[in-house]
Amino acid sequence: MRGGCFIRLLGLYGLDFLIISTMFHDFYKFQLYAAIQLWKVYTMISPRESTKGFTLIELVAVIVLLGVLAVTALPRYISLSEGVHSSAVRGTGAAFKAGVDQVHLLWIVRGSAGAIQNFIPLDLASSGGDLGVHSNGWPADTRGTSLTMNSTNDCVDVWRAVMTTSSPSVAGAGDADYIAARSGGNCTYTYQALTTLSITYNSNSGSVATVN
Repeated sequence: MRGGCFIRLLGLYGLDFLIISTMFHDFYKFQLYAAIQLWKVYTMISPRESTKGFTLIELVAVIVLLGVLAVTALPRYISLSEGVHSSAVRGTGAAFKAGVDQVHLLWIVRGSAGAIQNFIPLDLASSGGDLGVHSNGWPADTRGTSLTMNSTNDCVDVWRAVMTTSSPSVAGAGDADYIAARSGGNCTYTYQALTTLSITYNSNSGSVATVN
């Protein structure tokens, strides 16, 4: 009798768990929540009888329910996690684009005088030097006198020059939020938390795009 009552309550609460599972960003925290709620259901059946422990049927029912929750909630958690990363990359890409556009606008306001070395003074030690722009007025490098995007270091320097100090980190290799790579006049910044996501910068046109 007690087992049948437990199963009915388990079915009722199981439906609630499936609904609540969509609200949890951390699947493992949800499993803990589910276990606590199952214990509450069990102790509600009969305080006197609950001291006898679980029956085999009750244990099997709990295992089955947790399996259903894993199949139902885990894909939702994975999808939610990917969505959060995608939103973060889009936000970073928008900030990078805004920084690039500000440099270009300043170049126009100052008369569009072709390539300019040390166009914007930078105090950041990590930037490599003052920011230069090439003949089209887009950020190019902070090293040397080439005024072109001709190395991965240029990609790293431009990122650091146009982004704020609180922005995600970037490097040519190693440990950083984004890893930069150059191909022609283009820079690709690959998001390390989910490498299918990246930000691309075309130094010839100033275009910035988020790839996912």
